[in-house]
Amino acid sequence: MTDFISYGCSVKNLIVTSRDTHIMEVSGNHKYDRTNNDVTTFYAYNPPLKYIPKQLGFIFSNLKTIFITKSSLSLIEFRDFQNMKKLQKLYLPENQIEKVPFCVFKYVKNLEVIDLSGNQIKALHEDTFTNLPNLLQFICGDNDIEHLENGLFRNNFNLKRVHMQENQLKTIEINFMKIKGIEVVDLRFNPCINLSFGCCKGIPLRDFQNQTSGNCNGPEVC
Repeated sequence: MTDFISYGCSVKNLIVTSRDTHIMEVSGNHKYDRTNNDVTTFYAYNPPLKYIPKQLGFIFSNLKTIFITKSSLSLIEFRDFQNMKKLQKLYLPENQIEKVPFCVFKYVKNLEVIDLSGNQIKALHEDTFTNLPNLLQFICGDNDIEHLENGLFRNNFNLKRVHMQENQLKTIEINFMKIKGIEVVDLRFNPCINLSFGCCKGIPLRDFQNQTSGNCNGPEVC
């Protein structure tokens, strides 16, 4: 167990090769008479797992942050996040995730940060974030996404930052000017656009949107 600003559990020897693996208990030593109910952060760095183990939210019922990276994780599904109503931050960078089911976040409506960067994701369904009104940051750089649908962020009224650099974007239907509080949009190093707004020597939002619309709304690669 680790003791930072939040109380976290850093797991070792977590091997999950079956989609329906259920964890019944986690052995370890708590600090200061704390229990599993005090754990708010779950860490797994370079674990040999292909799936997120089921029942994690029942063992740690007050999780606010999950961080899993550099694993063989290839699939996420809504069952992974059962009993995680308090989850606010989901960090899954540098894994092997290929698909994000549109209903995957149905149990975690309080999510504020999602990091799926450095995976192998090829598409995002326009209903993926529909039930996430508190979403502030979506980080999904270095994937293989080709298209962003118009309704992708339609219900994310608090969204501040979108990072989609180094994908394979060919068409972008989103009007980022309709997201009132948007502060950063990074679309650098994509086939149809190499621009950013709010970071990395970016240009003003109106100019950014005009160039994005002009270059990326067609069906063909620009």
